[in-house]
Amino acid sequence: MAKLPEGLNVEWTASDTDRPAHPSNVRLHDYYLAKKPADGLPGRADFDLLDLYDIAPGLFIIEQDPDNRGGIRYRLVGSDIEARLGISLTGRGTGAFTEPVSERLQSLYEDIFTNQTIHILRGRFVGSGIEHVDYESFLLPMRARDGHSVNIIGGMFAFD
Repeated sequence: MAKLPEGLNVEWTASDTDRPAHPSNVRLHDYYLAKKPADGLPGRADFDLLDLYDIAPGLFIIEQDPDNRGGIRYRLVGSDIEARLGISLTGRGTGAFTEPVSERLQSLYEDIFTNQTIHILRGRFVGSGIEHVDYESFLLPMRARDGHSVNIIGGMFAFD
């Protein structure tokens, strides 16, 4: 399977705010908060992508891979994300990325799985031909369908 272009790097910084700036991520955040119970995380079953059809092409779901301890799988990656990157990530792991990017993403995802943290990242894809595009990625923990493990729902949208 194809990887992202050699030399591709993802430069991001963590945002110092707890609220996203991109209107589509704001919509995802509002939906998430409406589904979140007072005593925990919303569950995967709480999310109906039909409710989010207008932003679904920029959404993704990441799950812990039960066949690969410590691994992850991009369960769903929206069509806008895959078109912009020029590669299909749905069903794949971080191995689709070059090593430095893969390691940084794995560390970020582990933090979300373990600590149930929310991350807002802003940055650029360097070496991809789309360096001019600023994007915001918003990652939120959610309870997996098994009721125990943690998955991630997120949005990645460009400011263009």
